[in-house]
Amino acid sequence: MNSLQDLVSTHGGALKMLRSARPETGAPAHAAMQPQPMIPIVPQEFSSWDQEQEAWRNAVVLYDQTHHMTDLYITGTDAVRLFSDIATNNPKNYATGRGNQLILCNAEGYFLADGILCGLEDNHFLFNGLEPGCNLIRYYAETGDYNVELNKVPKSEAYPNGEARARTLCRFQLQGPNAAALIEKLNGAPMPAIGFFHMTDLKIGDIPVKALRHGMAGAVGCEFWAPFEQRHIIRETIIAAGKEFDLHCVGHRAYVTASVESGWVGAPMGAFFTHSMKPYREWLAADSAEGSLLLRGSLDTDNIEDYYFTPYELGYGPFVHLDHDFVGRDALAALDPAEQRHKVTLAWNADDIADLVKDMLDPEGEGYKPLDFPWPEHQMQTYRPYNAVMAGDRRVGVSLNSCYQRSERAFLSLAMVEADIQIGDEVELIWGESGSYFFKATPMKRIRAIVSPVPYSRVARESYRSKAA
Repeated sequence: MNSLQDLVSTHGGALKMLRSARPETGAPAHAAMQPQPMIPIVPQEFSSWDQEQEAWRNAVVLYDQTHHMTDLYITGTDAVRLFSDIATNNPKNYATGRGNQLILCNAEGYFLADGILCGLEDNHFLFNGLEPGCNLIRYYAETGDYNVELNKVPKSEAYPNGEARARTLCRFQLQGPNAAALIEKLNGAPMPAIGFFHMTDLKIGDIPVKALRHGMAGAVGCEFWAPFEQRHIIRETIIAAGKEFDLHCVGHRAYVTASVESGWVGAPMGAFFTHSMKPYREWLAADSAEGSLLLRGSLDTDNIEDYYFTPYELGYGPFVHLDHDFVGRDALAALDPAEQRHKVTLAWNADDIADLVKDMLDPEGEGYKPLDFPWPEHQMQTYRPYNAVMAGDRRVGVSLNSCYQRSERAFLSLAMVEADIQIGDEVELIWGESGSYFFKATPMKRIRAIVSPVPYSRVARESYRSKAA
């Protein structure tokens, strides 16, 4: 079995594959088949996840982002033309010193993947993201007429079987109200006044780093990178300087919740199984990341399009520029963004959560799916949780990422809901497992939820300004 298309055909369809064991091993097809943690290598906690969550609101936090994304270097005179042809973004922003949230769609206008594209020098770019985005760029570069060279640095495996982990770059992020003061101390001067998603040069002590300005959960700050060999001295320098600013290192458990608070839908399943994507599936290896995906959650439908999203539904409308030709352009131009599902935060009902936790402690209870804190779904790169959202008997949307946020004292999830569902409405999230090879079916629990803004917190809404790039 060589390709993803072979894998789909063997199972008799994409949905059956996404809910099944893979035939060769009785486990998913990816090379190692222990499911890989979303943030490998980084400890679960440094202090406690609740303190770490509150620190990005009240102090300053250090994230280690070195290991969990793949880096893809794209070099050549046709690099800008390649991105212009395959991505929805404004081509004018593919420039040195600029970052872009690169959005990739298929010909039907459905979202496939995203990631951060940084212009390092003329005709030299770095894409940092999950494996599907890198695979797509490779596919278009290798099958199209583009003068580009690619150099891929895979993410770190969580279980390397004794082999040393090696990366080209280490990558860290500082966020929070005290971040600017800490960066000024580390740099020996204030951080240059640059726009959102623009790049600059800084120093961490004596070490030059490349920095990209952005934020998470409404926090001020930036991410920066340097040669991998300098990771220890960079980290130690930051920790030493950060003591007076109440610096907290953030572990895996808290880190993955920041996306919910800031309103970013992390890693939805791309629409790789449409008609237009068959040549891609035939090109892609069966043991790819796309071939390892597993669906879970309460959503139970035989229509795979129920698992797909347009960029408008994910909040990426500002990144869709229809003034140039790109893959999916005609399909997106035919859509009315106002009629699409829209992204919201669901604030879960505290009494319903209490009933769910009580059931976990009752030997005679219903046996609902347990609720884990702060992130209730398994945080593995292969799992995609999709939970149905209901208004009465009508399914009005789907909820993906969910978590408990200590700073809000609330359980939250990000959902895409129908256009007629408005802020302040009450809906019900269906909590449970519909059943698959890996996840036993459970009784379903209806959890009331208030439809709320994205980002959820006032702090994030007023200070996190994502500009179209």
